[in-house]
Amino acid sequence: LPKNQFEYSVPARIISDTGNSKFSRANLNYGLSKRITIGSGIEYLSSVQGGKGMPFVNASLRLGADVIFSAEHTSGVVSKANINYRLANNIQFDFNYVKYSRNQTAVRLSYLEERKAIISMPIRGKRFNGFTRLTIDDVTLPKSKFTTSEFLLGGVFAGISSNFTTYAAFTNAQPVIFSKLSLTYRLPKGIRFTPQAQYEYNEKYFSMFRTELEKQISRNGFVNVSYERNVIS
Repeated sequence: LPKNQFEYSVPARIISDTGNSKFSRANLNYGLSKRITIGSGIEYLSSVQGGKGMPFVNASLRLGADVIFSAEHTSGVVSKANINYRLANNIQFDFNYVKYSRNQTAVRLSYLEERKAIISMPIRGKRFNGFTRLTIDDVTLPKSKFTTSEFLLGGVFAGISSNFTTYAAFTNAQPVIFSKLSLTYRLPKGIRFTPQAQYEYNEKYFSMFRTELEKQISRNGFVNVSYERNVIS
């Protein structure tokens, strides 16, 4: 926030869980200087066991023009930290660390720790504009640990929109790796044609094929027809 600016929000919600839990979060933030913002507040969740009020504190710090560091601690629930670094050529690095309290009941995950790194970069050429992103997520559970990664390459070349994504999951067992390719062609009369395919590297076969046709029939109306062949299910 700008220096000396104060900002607050108090949203309230009903959650679509089995007990229609009530949730609210009073969040207060203050611009301590041009580069530092501090905040605090309290969360309320009716389904939390052993105390429903959860106070928290947070802060964010801008280091130079390209680095932002932020952190938040919610008492008895979770601690978070994030670093965002953007280079002059728009390459962006995001690093996230989350540590959950072992006996917390506010977040319905059995995670103890989570570490995530994201690297993203735009790609520009004479005939191709695209975007690439690599995500690595490492999770620690009470009795195990697993790592997942995702590599995304998307863009537009010669009027064809494309998206190629590769997923990998690493556990104590054999890694699971597969890729998905999607292409969108603009056909005459405003029809969009999108073929998709998924390839399983472990089994060495294509596990899914999908074809989709879509046409806009009015300002607010679309017709969509699709066919999918899923080998696994």
